[in-house]
Amino acid sequence: MEYNTDLPLPTRRKFDSPWDELNYTYRKLLYWFYNRENRSKSLLFAKRMIMILKKIPDIEETIKGNECLALINEVYGNWLLAAEYRKKEIDLIYRLRDLAKTEKPLAKERILKDFTPEDIADRYDLLAIELWRSGNFQEALLTLDKSEKICSENGFEFDGGNLRRDIEEEIGKVLTK
Repeated sequence: MEYNTDLPLPTRRKFDSPWDELNYTYRKLLYWFYNRENRSKSLLFAKRMIMILKKIPDIEETIKGNECLALINEVYGNWLLAAEYRKKEIDLIYRLRDLAKTEKPLAKERILKDFTPEDIADRYDLLAIELWRSGNFQEALLTLDKSEKICSENGFEFDGGNLRRDIEEEIGKVLTK
């Protein structure tokens, strides 16, 4: 699900449920971590998100839960753990998409709309970054191959080219040392 992270959300103090608070905090964290690159603000929202996740039973069995746990670990620089949560998130998306094939048309349409091939390619790009930062260069490149294949098969532009180049440059530097 796409969120506009260009502008901060207005501050909220009341929420309808832990899920409502989680979605709000997730969007705030995206804004401060990716858009503003403000580590101290990001850490505040990551800590808050950890507390919210503890309120939701079986959170690690959900797509959103794994997405949030990956993001939290990115903020803390735990790249390998972030990659593990991102892999589980992707696996759960594929499982849900497979399940959608057996659903009624309206449910199927909603599931497939929320988790498009472009969404999956984006998550593979994030996974590649996490793998790269954890030192798993080859796995990061293989992950970008998966993203590129999805893009090609579905007729949209692969935007991981610069990332691939950066990883390959770093591999070259490591090999020449």
